[in-house]
Amino acid sequence: MIEFTQEELSLMDRLSVVGGWDDPAATDIRRKITRYLREKGIAFCCYCRVSMHGWHNWTIDPEHVLPKSIYPKQTFKLMNLNIACKRCNMGIKRADDSFFLGTRDCAEPFKSELYKIIHPNLDEPNDHLHVKIEQSNNTYIRKYWVINNSAKGKETYEYFRLSELEIQSVDVAQELPSVTPDLPAAVADDLNAALKQQ
Repeated sequence: MIEFTQEELSLMDRLSVVGGWDDPAATDIRRKITRYLREKGIAFCCYCRVSMHGWHNWTIDPEHVLPKSIYPKQTFKLMNLNIACKRCNMGIKRADDSFFLGTRDCAEPFKSELYKIIHPNLDEPNDHLHVKIEQSNNTYIRKYWVINNSAKGKETYEYFRLSELEIQSVDVAQELPSVTPDLPAAVADDLNAALKQQ
């Protein structure tokens, strides 16, 4: 298991104050952080839980739960880092922090109750949201279930538009062209309701 030296941890603290994630001095430590996250046994997007087994490193984003552009002091905090797919990180979440209930200068931002969504490092995802994947004709059908009416499970499902992944997987299994993004809202709602009943 990868461990960080005191010198590396000091560098991470320094870069959080001056320099940041994109500083050339951070190149080696960023690579090590990515290896650390991958070797921790994490092989799924921390939000939608799509399997990233066998994915190339450039298709997997080191994810800052609290966006580094808004919370620079948390940029290199391991509690704030995980890995995410490009859809969830770049396509949906980006630099949004609307899911965070704390203030931007919060002294202790790593408390589960401060997050409306499932925090990948503070919460046990399976306590809030379960994903089931079934194989059908060499394709996979994905379905999410909110556990015990979990508010975090519901918020994560809605925030990351997980119904789109469910519908897309059914479309692929039926060899239908994917038209989900262009569907009228009422039709998409009907499809979501039908999926939830299955």
